[in-house]
Amino acid sequence: MSTRVRDEIAQLVEELLNVAVVDADKHSRGNAAAGTRLRKILMHVSNRCKELRNVIQEEKKAFQEAKKNG
Repeated sequence: MSTRVRDEIAQLVEELLNVAVVDADKHSRGNAAAGTRLRKILMHVSNRCKELRNVIQEEKKAFQEAKKNG
């Protein structure tokens, strides 16, 4: 796994822990705006995960090609 991918994953986890958990607590107490923010954060994380998945797939293909070519 590249350093870039690792850093991106760490950033997403940190965002979930620092922001999403706080808004989840507020949402559970009935704060509608927190629910909106939480959905927005989760959509952002979902999109970034999809992008990272593509990066990882490209890296995998590059590694396989390099191994194949010696």
